[in-house]
Amino acid sequence: MFGDMMGQMQTRQEELKKQLAEIKITEKMGPITVVVDANRKILDVSFAPGSDLEEVEDTLPEALNRALEKAMLKEAEESKKLINDMLPPGLGGLFGG
Repeated sequence: MFGDMMGQMQTRQEELKKQLAEIKITEKMGPITVVVDANRKILDVSFAPGSDLEEVEDTLPEALNRALEKAMLKEAEESKKLINDMLPPGLGGLFGG
């Protein structure tokens, strides 16, 4: 029984990872646009034409951090849903869901 539950959990985690890869988060800040997925992988970084190098250097870390923070929050939200879906009926709100 416990082995079946662990196998189901692993399968659900793999499904969640695929689902998170489909969720795209875009953060635009000044001349920079950053796109990440909810697995916190950077997919794209682009700069407006004619961008000032100093502004890009100043803005890039903040834009990346904001995008990755939003991805982390989305990942946590989706993970909570997964856990609540796996709990027996009536216990779905146990973790704040």
